[in-house]
Amino acid sequence: MIYLLVGIIIAMSIILIVSIVNNHRIQITKYVIQKHELPKSFDDFRITLLTDIHNEAYCNTTKFYDQVKVTKPDVIFISGDMIDSRRTDINEAIQVARQLVKIAPTYYVNGNHEYRVSIYPEFEAKLKEIGVTVLRNQSVKFQRESESIELMGLDDPHFISKNNGYHAENVAVLQELEKLKTDDSYTILLIHRPEFFETFVEHKINLVLCGHTHGGQIRIPFVGGVIAPHQGFFPKYDAGLFVKENTVMIISKGLGRSSFPLRVNDSPEIVEILLKSN
Repeated sequence: MIYLLVGIIIAMSIILIVSIVNNHRIQITKYVIQKHELPKSFDDFRITLLTDIHNEAYCNTTKFYDQVKVTKPDVIFISGDMIDSRRTDINEAIQVARQLVKIAPTYYVNGNHEYRVSIYPEFEAKLKEIGVTVLRNQSVKFQRESESIELMGLDDPHFISKNNGYHAENVAVLQELEKLKTDDSYTILLIHRPEFFETFVEHKINLVLCGHTHGGQIRIPFVGGVIAPHQGFFPKYDAGLFVKENTVMIISKGLGRSSFPLRVNDSPEIVEILLKSN
């Protein structure tokens, strides 16, 4: 019995040490999305997705910026929670954004942590000053030759529904999508939270990019993430690629930590996406 207990303690210690080391070891996860709906002029269009930075100091380093550069983005998308409501430092977040816009045009939507802080309007204004495109229930067109694709950016549902629960948030997201999607362009949706996937499918969004889950924070091999905000234990949408009908959703595990200080078997990630046309 004593040997079993010692073995468990040793195993748990190894897991803890490896997790602490990997918490600052950012991986690059690559996806190739090949769809015939994508205009041919956007073949090989490259997107770098960054989520849930949460004021982590290791995201304001030369090493991090070099990793972003390696992905060779045509655009950089940030899907919320650049700041952390428990240890907010908008100046450090702005410094990160200032370096990113030097790499590629950068587009941002807010997250639930931005909703929680009273100084969010100041943060948003500073992002715009340094050249970040802030999308608040807005869309923009990317043009190549005579073809275009559409990027829609939605506020975190807390902003839209005043934090009135899942049903009210889903209705609010539905209404905003109805306002924005006006034609049959190839459409990318940038939003913080993934749990409205069925609504995204209903609106025939081609590609959804989001975060929020931190990959489930603790990942069990062959099982997935243990817990995610707004989904609870063993979330359906934890990380990675989800496909239904003509909609693809990519959930980044994100870069930072929030209420729980440790990511276990859950390295932070930069997501690199290559769009391919058939």
